[in-house]
Amino acid sequence: MSEIPTTLTGKFITIDGPDYCGKGTQTRLLVSHLLDNEHDKKHKLTTVLATREPFNSPFGLQLRRLLATTTDPAAKANEFADLFIADRRVHLDNLILPSLNQGAIVVCDRYMYSTIAYQHAQGIPVRDLLTKQATFWIPDVSIIILPSVENIIKRKSAERNRPYEEVFEKSSEFTKNVRSNYTRMREWLPDHNIVMVDGDRTPQEIFNDIRTIVDKVVFGR
Repeated sequence: MSEIPTTLTGKFITIDGPDYCGKGTQTRLLVSHLLDNEHDKKHKLTTVLATREPFNSPFGLQLRRLLATTTDPAAKANEFADLFIADRRVHLDNLILPSLNQGAIVVCDRYMYSTIAYQHAQGIPVRDLLTKQATFWIPDVSIIILPSVENIIKRKSAERNRPYEEVFEKSSEFTKNVRSNYTRMREWLPDHNIVMVDGDRTPQEIFNDIRTIVDKVVFGR
């Protein structure tokens, strides 16, 4: 009879990509998979925390209002960057790092890669965005879902449930620049374990790739 493990090692997984890439769907699928995975069926010790950014800090709430009321994607770049980074610092200190220290698997919908992709598209130099986030915790794996611009626009036009259109969704040219920035993320952050996943497939096909990637990181197989 095998002994029950006495310690758990926390893992930090982020899922990122342009708007309408399917991050929310993949986060939900991944959390369900991790809670009912074949590698922990016997002891059921896996704890999973699902979270997202912006967080519910005062900075995040301010961001939600700004995203809904700003009309020009090129406007208020520094304000957006400062708020996203301040919100992320609170998120890390108050929720993510304490959970990792307790052995949880943290799955986060958006992280620093969004700030780099979106705020660089707003005009802020990449070097500045990297410097401001240089002390942030590096995920064990960062998954970036990349649909084509055509599919992003198609999914946006088919979406009917969103209460309003956020500022960064208003311009197809801005969307193109954001996607292009994501494709360069491994170049800009060579010390991060960043994996690009083809987003031009069904949710299940995308998840099959994500599950394989995450299982290797979390369970070593």
